[in-house]
Amino acid sequence: AVGAALGAVITRREIAEALEAEGYFFSSSGGSPVSCRIGMAVLDVMEEEKLWDNARIVGDHFKARLQALADKHPLVG
Repeated sequence: AVGAALGAVITRREIAEALEAEGYFFSSSGGSPVSCRIGMAVLDVMEEEKLWDNARIVGDHFKARLQALADKHPLVG
């Protein structure tokens, strides 16, 4: 299998600073030029193919269907 480990942590500055003070780290290969380039390429494709727009449309549909299930079945939700 071929792949590249890539992840992100997104938080408020005060949380990141608190974690940094505790000695937490989020990556064993953070800042790798190869991983950064792969991430940029993924973001380029997501933008070019409007994948965020599609995710919003599908997400809205999915949420509506889940809400319909919750309305029908009291145990859901």
